[in-house]
Amino acid sequence: MSTAPQPSQSQSLNITDLLSPSQLKATTDADVYLKTHSIQQLFQKLLSQLILNKPNDPKQFLIQILKSMKSPDDPSESSYNPLFKDTDFETLFQLHDPLHTGTLKQHQVKTALDKLGVSKQAVDTAVIDQEYKTDQFKTLAKDLMKMQ
Repeated sequence: MSTAPQPSQSQSLNITDLLSPSQLKATTDADVYLKTHSIQQLFQKLLSQLILNKPNDPKQFLIQILKSMKSPDDPSESSYNPLFKDTDFETLFQLHDPLHTGTLKQHQVKTALDKLGVSKQAVDTAVIDQEYKTDQFKTLAKDLMKMQ
């Protein structure tokens, strides 16, 4: 029984090697579009809200959220829609504080903010303290959400 030859390290294939030039351009264009419009962060926010709120009508709930969000074309609209209540931030804090110490270490805060869909760059810039209490975390999270 013979097996297909395995490519050596010098022969290893990259997925882009299998694409035609037009497919490669389409893939690159799609990637640029997704990054330019922060589509991944948008979907993270929407999914977070679905999980936190567990609405009976998820489609209608998502429609409401999308309608209430700031349009990048209309700067007059409010830049912060409080999708999260204080209790949501407190719950997130508690989930990352399993020993109930009342404080989160810097890495725990970064992980929690990532779950909210806050960009890594914003988190790395804003999270400077070594420990955060609940109120500090809520203030930081709200401020970062306003910037999104």
